[in-house]
Amino acid sequence: AVRAPQNRQWEGTREMGGGGSCYVLLRVEPPSGRTPRSVQVVDVGEWVSFRPAISYQTMDIDAAEQALAHNNFAGERTAARVAALRKGRGGTADEEGG
Repeated sequence: AVRAPQNRQWEGTREMGGGGSCYVLLRVEPPSGRTPRSVQVVDVGEWVSFRPAISYQTMDIDAAEQALAHNNFAGERTAARVAALRKGRGGTADEEGG
């Protein structure tokens, strides 16, 4: 991992080139004296992709299923929220309509 100035951790992974593609860098040299402006193409042998390191704890599938069962997302709490929304909408519609 590479440390950024803000003390943020980054993870780098090498990207593998596939078939006929590659990364290049273009360097433009300004004109000087009698030589015109030139462009230099530099092949990049290895490309490393960086992304912020994961700073939270992850779960495996068994732990995730246990947490879902414990939280009961599809159960009473969700039904209660839907009922409250329907009640709120129904009351407003009755007052406006009639």
